[in-house]
Amino acid sequence: MATAQKHFAEITIPFGDGEQTFRLDYHLAKDWEKRNDRSLMATFDAMLKSRNATLDDTRSLIHMGLVGAGMDPKEATAVVTTWVENRPIGETLPTALAVLEAFLFGADTAEGAA
Repeated sequence: MATAQKHFAEITIPFGDGEQTFRLDYHLAKDWEKRNDRSLMATFDAMLKSRNATLDDTRSLIHMGLVGAGMDPKEATAVVTTWVENRPIGETLPTALAVLEAFLFGADTAEGAA
């Protein structure tokens, strides 16, 4: 019996008080780019090279990754409120980068970096 293949952008990494699974897909990414009038690649590049990210970029990427992995949107909002909005951005920026990196380059790359 064949096992289900994991989505190319799905990662499980330490976040908050344990591990969380995150996943972006094409439709979530396209919606984010449309709302923000900016590409995810340009956002990743700015975040990686100069740590130039808005608070909303960090928050929304983490929230989107939780929802994309199957978490109820209301639960994802509560998790983000606790572990993003009430924590230093220096703790959450690496998570946002890992979620984005998994979508752009594949989960194997992002999980090794997180």
